[in-house]
Amino acid sequence: MGTGASVLSGAETPPGAPAGPQVVAPDLLWRKVCAAVFMMCCGSGVLVVDYLIGLDACFNLLVIALTIWGLGEFYAMCDARGATPFRAFGTVAAVLLVAFHWLSMPGTILRLGLPDWVGPFFSDDAVLFGLVVAVLGSMWLQATKRDNDRTFESISSTLFGILYCWFLASFLIKLRHLGADGRLGGQDWNRTGTLLLLGCLAVSKFADVGAYLFGRKFGRHKLIPRISPRKTWEGLWAGLALSAGVAYLLWAMRLLPLGHWWAPGVFALVVGGMGVLGDLAESLLKRGSGVKDAGNVIPGFGGILDVVDSLLLSAPAAYFFSVLVLRLTA
Repeated sequence: MGTGASVLSGAETPPGAPAGPQVVAPDLLWRKVCAAVFMMCCGSGVLVVDYLIGLDACFNLLVIALTIWGLGEFYAMCDARGATPFRAFGTVAAVLLVAFHWLSMPGTILRLGLPDWVGPFFSDDAVLFGLVVAVLGSMWLQATKRDNDRTFESISSTLFGILYCWFLASFLIKLRHLGADGRLGGQDWNRTGTLLLLGCLAVSKFADVGAYLFGRKFGRHKLIPRISPRKTWEGLWAGLALSAGVAYLLWAMRLLPLGHWWAPGVFALVVGGMGVLGDLAESLLKRGSGVKDAGNVIPGFGGILDVVDSLLLSAPAAYFFSVLVLRLTA
């Protein structure tokens, strides 16, 4: 499994190119669709298994795996710019923070059958303590190097990688534990959290698919060509419209537990819009590091970060919006 970033290809549309419909090879489109369907099936399968057993251990392991993989790709992009992050330390710190955060969720210690005295060691304070250790550890590793070259680059790239790949992804775990009363571990959290997470995944990915399919055919006005030359305003609005349709379909089937009639539409706009920003944010990082894809392990997409980039911002948006709506209707 390679995590190295692939070098920017000269065949990609330059940022200054004139606007116009994009021509994409059918085999590339097929690979993108197949990879998207495979990812959604895997994610849904893990959530269904956890729902049936009443525990989110499988999902937490998936988040850990994605964190390790994504952080490896992020650090590879940093290396491409000579930032030299502390790879091993950053990866271990991120994995421990995922575990601490999961164990701090209400009721997790009890469901795992661990002794009562273990509970106080895993709380929000434990996560904050882990962050403090990550900051101090990065500075200590830099202080013990033989020289002071790239001090800021090494420390900042290590810590930003942890925040980007762990902190933003941690809202997936929060969303998974959100109850019908808008509180973590609250009323009917197993069903509510599962459906909200599936809704977030569906809305984010259908926004991507809609924007890609409509934008490559009818796109004329570039969104931010300096960062992502192929994204257009027409594709953006089409993607949001498709995601709104998906959200209302899920709501009508009672698979999106948001009470008010207007909530699915706003949910789609907020979550889908933040998903687009997440995609642009990762494109910004790739442009800054001079690579085309974060990795080359998934045909048609690139690396893990190229697949989950939208979720890194749509998950926090889905969590905060759901908390607001659920508490208003509780």
